[in-house]
Amino acid sequence: MFTFGSIIGTGIFTLTGPAAHLAGSAIIISYFVTGLIAMATALVFAEFSSIIPKSGSTYLYSYCIFGEFTAWIIGWNYVLTYLVSNAVGTRGLASYTHKLFTVMGVTCLDPLFDYKAGGFNICPFAAIILLVCVLIQNRGTKDSKNVNNFFNALKIILITFVIIFSFCVWDSKYLTPFTIKKEGVSGLVESSTVLYYTYIGFDYTTLLCDEAINPKKDVPKGIKISLSMIIAIYTIFAVGISGVGDLS
Repeated sequence: MFTFGSIIGTGIFTLTGPAAHLAGSAIIISYFVTGLIAMATALVFAEFSSIIPKSGSTYLYSYCIFGEFTAWIIGWNYVLTYLVSNAVGTRGLASYTHKLFTVMGVTCLDPLFDYKAGGFNICPFAAIILLVCVLIQNRGTKDSKNVNNFFNALKIILITFVIIFSFCVWDSKYLTPFTIKKEGVSGLVESSTVLYYTYIGFDYTTLLCDEAINPKKDVPKGIKISLSMIIAIYTIFAVGISGVGDLS
């Protein structure tokens, strides 16, 4: 469940649009192929977790194989990944929230979502969300677990709603042309690179090896089953939205 919750959600809400503008209805292929690529990477983590059943993930694996210096570099790259992924997620949430307020006619809060300072566009709302998440995390494992479970359930409900609604109004005419003419195969490839972000998170499970009863079997199994389910969900999601309207 931890693997499932750490992967699904943020990326599919923030990057499906940009990827669809590159691939058109072929985003179906992009999601599926990208999922297979992510699975290949996940299998590497699954293998390492069975050989080295200790918490530490990529840092620990690099340390055991290449030494401390390489592990140090990879560890900081890992931190950078967290920074970038959290930034993308909170900015995406801020964008959707801003659009919701705009539709409701609430414009007095615009500076909270787009504040210009020193030539940069700053989003104070995103910073507030990150701060709240840090405060919740610092309250302890129990509180952060409850909040995490709530948002995981909410993400699944939203994705399920989109899938059901999409197939209720689905029309095959929107699948033609299948790819965007001006982008073609290059657009399909580029969209796949964008969508890879939607699958990251499977490596988080290896951080919990010390808490698993039988990490050599449980952790690899959790990674494989969770990612397989998510590949299926994302592909069905892509099929659904591709038949709703022109994605180009």
